[in-house]
Amino acid sequence: MKTPLALFLVSTTLALSGCVSLLPDPPPPPRLYPLEASQTAGVQGLVVDAVASVAAPTGPQVLMGDAIVWRSNDTLAYMGGAAWPGRAPDLLQAMLAQTITRQGRLTAGVRAGEGLRGDVEVRWDLIAFEIVEQGADLDARFAAHVRIMQPRGRSLLHSEIVDVSVPLQSRNGAVAAAALARAAQDACAEIAAMAADAAANMALRAPDVAEDAGGR
Repeated sequence: MKTPLALFLVSTTLALSGCVSLLPDPPPPPRLYPLEASQTAGVQGLVVDAVASVAAPTGPQVLMGDAIVWRSNDTLAYMGGAAWPGRAPDLLQAMLAQTITRQGRLTAGVRAGEGLRGDVEVRWDLIAFEIVEQGADLDARFAAHVRIMQPRGRSLLHSEIVDVSVPLQSRNGAVAAAALARAAQDACAEIAAMAADAAANMALRAPDVAEDAGGR
Protein backbone atom coordinates (compact mmCIF):
# COMPACT_ATOMS: atom_id res chain seq x y z
CA MET A 1 0.00 0.00 0.00
CA LYS A 2 1.39 3.44 -0.97
CA THR A 3 1.98 5.96 1.79
CA PRO A 4 0.29 9.39 1.59
CA LEU A 5 3.67 10.96 0.78
CA ALA A 6 4.24 8.53 -2.11
CA LEU A 7 0.77 9.21 -3.46
CA PHE A 8 1.41 12.97 -3.28
CA LEU A 9 4.69 12.62 -5.21
CA VAL A 10 3.08 10.47 -7.89
CA SER A 11 0.15 12.83 -8.35
CA THR A 12 2.47 15.86 -8.47
CA THR A 13 4.66 14.21 -11.09
CA LEU A 14 1.65 13.34 -13.23
CA ALA A 15 0.33 16.88 -12.92
CA LEU A 16 3.65 18.39 -13.95
CA SER A 17 4.04 16.00 -16.86
CA GLY A 18 0.55 16.89 -17.97
CA CYS A 19 1.41 20.61 -17.91
CA VAL A 20 4.58 20.09 -19.91
CA SER A 21 2.75 18.15 -22.59
CA LEU A 22 0.45 21.14 -23.14
CA LEU A 23 3.32 23.44 -24.17
CA PRO A 24 3.84 23.92 -27.93
CA ASP A 25 6.80 22.24 -29.56
CA PRO A 26 9.79 24.56 -30.05
CA PRO A 27 10.23 25.84 -33.60
CA PRO A 28 12.78 23.99 -35.71
CA PRO A 29 16.22 25.61 -35.92
CA PRO A 30 16.77 27.78 -39.01
CA ARG A 31 18.53 26.38 -42.02
CA LEU A 32 22.02 27.81 -42.34
CA TYR A 33 23.22 29.05 -45.72
CA PRO A 34 26.87 29.68 -46.67
CA LEU A 35 28.28 33.18 -47.03
CA GLU A 36 31.72 32.55 -48.48
CA ALA A 37 34.14 33.92 -51.07
CA SER A 38 33.65 32.65 -54.60
CA GLN A 39 36.34 30.66 -56.37
CA THR A 40 37.68 33.83 -57.98
CA ALA A 41 40.37 33.34 -60.61
CA GLY A 42 43.29 35.72 -60.90
CA VAL A 43 42.47 39.04 -62.50
CA GLN A 44 44.48 41.29 -64.78
CA GLY A 45 46.21 44.36 -63.41
CA LEU A 46 49.46 45.50 -61.87
CA VAL A 47 50.68 43.03 -59.25
CA VAL A 48 51.95 44.70 -56.08
CA ASP A 49 53.97 43.27 -53.20
CA ALA A 50 51.57 44.58 -50.59
CA VAL A 51 49.10 43.33 -47.99
CA ALA A 52 45.55 44.67 -47.57
CA SER A 53 44.15 44.69 -44.04
CA VAL A 54 40.37 44.31 -44.04
CA ALA A 55 38.28 45.66 -41.16
CA ALA A 56 34.96 44.11 -40.25
CA PRO A 57 32.18 46.19 -41.80
CA THR A 58 30.07 48.43 -39.62
CA GLY A 59 26.44 49.31 -40.24
CA PRO A 60 22.90 49.38 -38.86
CA GLN A 61 22.28 46.97 -36.01
CA VAL A 62 19.68 45.08 -38.04
CA LEU A 63 22.45 43.94 -40.41
CA MET A 64 24.94 42.96 -37.70
CA GLY A 65 23.58 39.53 -36.79
CA ASP A 66 23.13 36.18 -38.51
CA ALA A 67 19.58 36.79 -39.76
CA ILE A 68 18.66 37.32 -43.41
CA VAL A 69 16.91 40.69 -43.71
CA TRP A 70 13.84 41.26 -45.89
CA ARG A 71 12.75 44.79 -46.85
CA SER A 72 9.21 45.34 -48.07
CA ASN A 73 7.72 48.82 -48.52
CA ASP A 74 10.33 50.34 -46.19
CA THR A 75 9.59 47.74 -43.51
CA LEU A 76 12.40 45.47 -42.32
CA ALA A 77 11.89 41.92 -41.08
CA TYR A 78 13.96 38.80 -40.53
CA MET A 79 13.36 35.92 -42.91
CA GLY A 80 11.95 32.98 -40.98
CA GLY A 81 13.68 29.62 -41.08
CA ALA A 82 16.88 30.91 -42.73
CA ALA A 83 20.12 32.34 -41.34
CA TRP A 84 23.84 32.71 -41.97
CA PRO A 85 26.21 30.39 -40.09
CA GLY A 86 27.68 33.35 -38.16
CA ARG A 87 27.52 37.11 -37.78
CA ALA A 88 27.30 38.77 -41.19
CA PRO A 89 30.14 41.29 -40.49
CA ASP A 90 32.56 38.49 -39.58
CA LEU A 91 31.64 36.42 -42.63
CA LEU A 92 31.86 39.42 -44.98
CA GLN A 93 35.24 40.41 -43.55
CA ALA A 94 36.59 36.91 -44.24
CA MET A 95 34.98 36.92 -47.72
CA LEU A 96 36.71 40.15 -48.73
CA ALA A 97 40.11 39.12 -47.34
CA GLN A 98 39.92 35.81 -49.22
CA THR A 99 38.77 37.53 -52.43
CA ILE A 100 41.76 39.90 -52.32
CA THR A 101 44.12 36.94 -51.92
CA ARG A 102 42.47 34.90 -54.68
CA GLN A 103 42.53 37.73 -57.21
CA GLY A 104 46.33 37.64 -56.95
CA ARG A 105 47.09 41.32 -57.50
CA LEU A 106 48.22 41.77 -53.88
CA THR A 107 50.37 39.48 -51.77
CA ALA A 108 47.44 38.77 -49.46
CA GLY A 109 44.29 40.05 -47.87
CA VAL A 110 44.16 39.65 -44.09
CA ARG A 111 41.56 40.39 -41.46
CA ALA A 112 42.37 43.34 -39.23
CA GLY A 113 43.37 42.18 -35.77
CA GLU A 114 45.22 39.07 -36.94
CA GLY A 115 48.56 40.64 -36.02
CA LEU A 116 49.69 41.42 -39.59
CA ARG A 117 50.16 45.02 -40.61
CA GLY A 118 48.64 45.99 -43.93
CA ASP A 119 50.13 48.31 -46.52
CA VAL A 120 46.60 49.51 -47.22
CA GLU A 121 43.51 49.28 -45.04
CA VAL A 122 39.95 48.62 -46.21
CA ARG A 123 37.20 50.14 -44.10
CA TRP A 124 33.56 49.78 -45.08
CA ASP A 125 30.12 50.67 -43.80
CA LEU A 126 27.17 48.50 -44.83
CA ILE A 127 24.28 50.44 -46.33
CA ALA A 128 22.20 47.44 -47.41
CA PHE A 129 22.51 43.67 -47.22
CA GLU A 130 18.97 42.48 -47.71
CA ILE A 131 16.24 41.15 -49.94
CA VAL A 132 14.28 44.08 -51.36
CA GLU A 133 10.66 43.58 -52.35
CA GLN A 134 9.20 46.44 -54.35
CA GLY A 135 5.93 45.75 -56.07
CA ALA A 136 6.40 42.61 -58.13
CA ASP A 137 10.19 42.95 -58.13
CA LEU A 138 12.50 40.98 -55.85
CA ASP A 139 16.22 41.74 -55.61
CA ALA A 140 19.11 40.81 -53.37
CA ARG A 141 20.97 44.05 -52.67
CA PHE A 142 24.41 44.69 -51.23
CA ALA A 143 25.60 48.27 -50.79
CA ALA A 144 28.52 49.66 -48.82
CA HIS A 145 30.56 52.83 -48.48
CA VAL A 146 34.16 51.74 -48.96
CA ARG A 147 37.29 53.65 -47.97
CA ILE A 148 40.83 52.57 -48.84
CA MET A 149 43.26 54.08 -46.35
CA GLN A 150 46.96 54.22 -45.70
CA PRO A 151 47.98 52.32 -42.55
CA ARG A 152 46.54 53.70 -39.31
CA GLY A 153 44.24 56.02 -41.24
CA ARG A 154 46.95 58.52 -42.14
CA SER A 155 45.51 59.29 -45.56
CA LEU A 156 42.43 58.48 -47.63
CA LEU A 157 43.45 56.84 -50.89
CA HIS A 158 40.03 56.09 -52.37
CA SER A 159 36.36 56.34 -51.40
CA GLU A 160 33.42 54.86 -53.27
CA ILE A 161 29.93 53.48 -52.74
CA VAL A 162 29.56 49.97 -54.14
CA ASP A 163 25.98 48.94 -54.91
CA VAL A 164 25.17 45.53 -56.39
CA SER A 165 21.75 43.94 -56.97
CA VAL A 166 20.90 40.40 -58.09
CA PRO A 167 17.31 39.65 -59.22
CA LEU A 168 15.31 36.86 -57.58
CA GLN A 169 12.76 34.62 -59.22
CA SER A 170 11.51 32.99 -56.03
CA ARG A 171 10.76 33.67 -52.37
CA ASN A 172 12.46 30.42 -51.41
CA GLY A 173 14.94 30.80 -48.56
CA ALA A 174 17.73 28.96 -50.34
CA VAL A 175 17.27 31.07 -53.47
CA ALA A 176 17.23 34.30 -51.46
CA ALA A 177 20.38 33.37 -49.50
CA ALA A 178 22.23 32.35 -52.68
CA ALA A 179 21.33 35.65 -54.38
CA LEU A 180 22.49 37.67 -51.38
CA ALA A 181 25.75 35.73 -51.26
CA ARG A 182 26.23 36.37 -54.99
CA ALA A 183 25.65 40.11 -54.52
CA ALA A 184 28.20 40.18 -51.69
CA GLN A 185 30.73 38.19 -53.77
CA ASP A 186 30.38 40.57 -56.73
CA ALA A 187 30.76 43.57 -54.43
CA CYS A 188 33.84 42.06 -52.77
CA ALA A 189 35.40 41.54 -56.20
CA GLU A 190 34.94 45.26 -56.91
CA ILE A 191 36.33 46.27 -53.52
CA ALA A 192 39.33 43.96 -53.92
CA ALA A 193 40.13 45.64 -57.24
CA MET A 194 39.88 49.05 -55.56
CA ALA A 195 42.35 47.99 -52.87
CA ALA A 196 44.77 46.63 -55.47
CA ASP A 197 44.52 49.79 -57.58
CA ALA A 198 45.15 51.96 -54.52
CA ALA A 199 48.20 49.91 -53.54
CA ALA A 200 49.49 50.04 -57.13
CA ASN A 201 49.13 53.83 -57.23
CA MET A 202 51.05 54.08 -53.96
CA ALA A 203 53.82 51.88 -55.37
CA LEU A 204 54.04 53.95 -58.56
CA ARG A 205 54.27 57.20 -56.58
CA ALA A 206 56.85 55.87 -54.13
CA PRO A 207 59.95 56.61 -56.33
CA ASP A 208 58.74 60.17 -56.87
CA VAL A 209 58.22 60.63 -53.15
CA ALA A 210 61.68 59.26 -52.42
CA GLU A 211 63.24 61.54 -55.04
CA ASP A 212 61.44 64.59 -53.67
CA ALA A 213 62.56 63.74 -50.16
CA GLY A 214 66.18 63.29 -51.27
CA GLY A 215 66.20 66.59 -53.15
CA ARG A 216 65.23 68.63 -50.12
